Amino acid sequence: GQGNWDNNNGQDWHVTVSGCSEPVFFVMDGEIDENTTLLGENEDLFLYAGWNGSELYVSAPTAQSLGEDVFIFISENPTTMDAAPWGKSGMVGNWDAYLANESTNDWSGWFDHNNGIENTTGTVLEGTIDVEGEWGLIPDELYIALGTYGTNDEDDLLAQLPIGNADVNIDLDEFYCVIINSNFERPENISIIIIEDEIIISWDEVTEATSYKVYASTNPYDINEDVTSSGVFSQTDNRIEWTTDLIDDTKYYKVTAVRE
Repeated sequence: GQGNWDNNNGQDWHVTVSGCSEPVFFVMDGEIDENTTLLGENEDLFLYAGWNGSELYVSAPTAQSLGEDVFIFISENPTTMDAAPWGKSGMVGNWDAYLANESTNDWSGWFDHNNGIENTTGTVLEGTIDVEGEWGLIPDELYIALGTYGTNDEDDLLAQLPIGNADVNIDLDEFYCVIINSNFERPENISIIIIEDEIIISWDEVTEATSYKVYASTNPYDINEDVTSSGVFSQTDNRIEWTTDLIDDTKYYKVTAVRE
């Protein structure tokens, strides 16, 4: 990514986004909607998101205000790198849909979407996407990143949010993890122990969870390899355990709960 790399002091970028208790209807008038959350800002860049139970709202500076093409990428789970869109230089963590705004003529629109989209420009670029219409369900979290590029083909990444590691890519760990279903618990009190040649990871049982997934990596900032099937689950009272063979000297793990 572009800029001074910052992974939020090792905590990655997790933000809970929700609307108010009354129904929220996002208005496409070129102004930042109320009941939205500032995900991040840096100099002239900012990125907002909102959630009303069915639509995800995003907002960023317009391309004409920056003199750069603007892209807001949304992914259910970025796990691979794809070539940047519009013939731009570099790579981007795989997206499911993106909202783009062209600086030369102020044109804006959604790409790679299924249905249920709106967008406009004014003081800001803003848009909404029907989450269930796009992904077939309402996931517990979505990943969002902002990138700006020069106006020509093969132009480099100029700036991004979250702030990246100063290369020309928007990497897998350079997305905000936006929690839209905060009522679903996540694994807590996770512990890891090594007994002889086995690793045992345990955590508190999650109410409403139908299964669990375990991810691993030698890179603490890119834990995306699904290793669930390489271990064996067991349960004692309200504790879930997952046991696997000890292979690498150093490996980082992540546990997620699944509700189907």
